[in-house]
Order: sequence, then C-alpha cells, then structure tokens
Amino acid sequence: MGSLCTVNWLEGGIYEFCFTQSSRAAVDEWLELVHQTLVDNPRSPGHIELVLFDSRQSGPQPILYAFQRIVQWYKVVRLVYDPSLVKSAYLYRQRDASYGRIMRQMMNVFMPAHFQQGYFAEDRDAAIAWLLKD
Repeated sequence: MGSLCTVNWLEGGIYEFCFTQSSRAAVDEWLELVHQTLVDNPRSPGHIELVLFDSRQSGPQPILYAFQRIVQWYKVVRLVYDPSLVKSAYLYRQRDASYGRIMRQMMNVFMPAHFQQGYFAEDRDAAIAWLLKD
C-alpha cells in the first residue's frame, strides 16, 4: 500500500494525498488510504479535516471511475463519517486545467453545498495557505 498514492501529515494538520500514477488501482488505493486516515481515526465532533490532493506527478485520475468509487464508498461510510467536515484542496498540473474544471463541476454536483473545496494549478503553497485560512 502506498506505491500508487501516498499520504503525508503536514504541519498545520493537513493530510496530503499524492498520486504517483493515474490508474483505477491508484484510485482504489487512495480510497483505502482515505478510509484509514479519516474514517478509522475519527477526530472530535465538529473537527474540520484539512486535505490536500496532489496529482501533479501522476496527472489526472480516471475521473468517471473515481466518482463511481467515491459514491460506492460514501454509501458504506455515510452513517459514521460526515464529508462536510472536510476542507479539501486539489493540486494539479497547469496543462491539466480542464481536468480541474471538470473536478470542480462534478464535486459541486456530488458533494453538499457547504463542502469546502479549492482548486490550484501547480501552486502548492497557495493550496496550503488556502487550507489553513479560517
């Protein structure tokens, strides 16, 4: 585990998920890591998790597959986990800007209106600053 997607703990309490490959297997590995990190280790009630998804190395993930798996995963965990308690930033390569727009549109459809999400082309520092901003 952790060869297609890794998770790091950053200063300020940010979980950073870095994709090393664009594949269905990477999406599956990522969801396993998300589950272990966020669901299996619950924080105090109302705690907002800060999450950075970095696909600069891998490029875009298979988006339709990713959303199908997210929907399946959420059906399983929705009784024990509230995704509205996550503030997430998506970091992607500049040349994948259209992917960033598609991600934003799909997340707006699938996630609650109050779900906090930001999209950043290449600028990791800006993504981290946005996550840490109140």
